[in-house]
Amino acid sequence: MNKKRFLGLMLACLLCVSLISATGAASAEKLMGGWALQEMPNCDLPENLQAFFDGGLGGLMGVSYQPVLYMATQVVAGLNHMILCVGTPVVPDATGFLAALTIYEDLEGNLTITSIKEIDLTAFMEDAT
Repeated sequence: MNKKRFLGLMLACLLCVSLISATGAASAEKLMGGWALQEMPNCDLPENLQAFFDGGLGGLMGVSYQPVLYMATQVVAGLNHMILCVGTPVVPDATGFLAALTIYEDLEGNLTITSIKEIDLTAFMEDAT
């Protein structure tokens, strides 16, 4: 295959991927066998954590996180809180995703996000075989 034809093919593929992404046709909830998040109510959080979420998670920008399950605590030199959230990028027609947020509370009660781990639902898809 000559270089011009190869480059043309590559550009065509990139254009198709861009168009699919721009129209949202490639989102998981529209693909057969893909997972689609269901509506989930906010969970009850301790007052200080709820205030932290209501205040924008300490200035975190670009993604909005809705707490849906207060999963666990861990005693350290302070306290770690693990919260399951639905994350939504702050852009038009964004697709939500699940994430586990770990928030550290120091001995004075100050809160800091120490970890955000996205949960890949495609890891739970069964093979078609």
